[in-house]
Amino acid sequence: MPENYSPAEILDLIRSRESRIGRDGIAAALGIKMVKAARDFVRLPSSQTLEAFKLLEDEWRTCHPKARRRFAHDFRRAFGIGDEPPSSYAGNTPYNKNWNPVRGFVYGLWSEDYYGLIKLGATTQHPTDRLVGFKRKYQLRHLAVVFFFEVSNPASVERHWTSCLASYRRSVGRNGSREWYQLTPATALRYASGSVESSGVRRYDTNYVMKNIETKTEVDFWPSGPKRFGAHIISKQ
Repeated sequence: MPENYSPAEILDLIRSRESRIGRDGIAAALGIKMVKAARDFVRLPSSQTLEAFKLLEDEWRTCHPKARRRFAHDFRRAFGIGDEPPSSYAGNTPYNKNWNPVRGFVYGLWSEDYYGLIKLGATTQHPTDRLVGFKRKYQLRHLAVVFFFEVSNPASVERHWTSCLASYRRSVGRNGSREWYQLTPATALRYASGSVESSGVRRYDTNYVMKNIETKTEVDFWPSGPKRFGAHIISKQ
């Protein structure tokens, strides 16, 4: 393939990803949104429309972590817009200072497959949609939302709790993800709520908290106990 692509060639490549997602049955709706954002950018090339496409592409990449192509990079080169993106992909993690959306969600997830751990994160995608990518990424049989809040500047909230909860972080899965924390769901909720308040961000009306979260016990969340999963799951890193 040539080093530089025309806008039409880039759109054709993106459309091929959309159809592949549909065939796999994984995040088909996200693929459709990504194609629409690409078309919007080609119709009106700007830093804003490029960023909107890049955020959707980053979400798509969580479903396909082995993907190497970055179409936002190709668009940037084709249209000569802005600076080149970082060479190492960090996605929406607390380590990527360039990921700073004006509005999004902070959330907590729970899986029976990871005893005693809660997944905390921030995203521009609705957390219930985010489950699709995570179930595949971590090869989980079960994954559910514990809570989520829609806020302004979700990245600042995530960075706040990452700093506060460093000693509770655990490495899980084949890729060694460190966005899981050894906390009870109720404690995770309190830390997340506190980080929202301490960060001074705006909290919108869209939110969810699991019913009776304060009274549920470890047995309610992990009925099979820790032995099923192996000690490596919750080893401190």
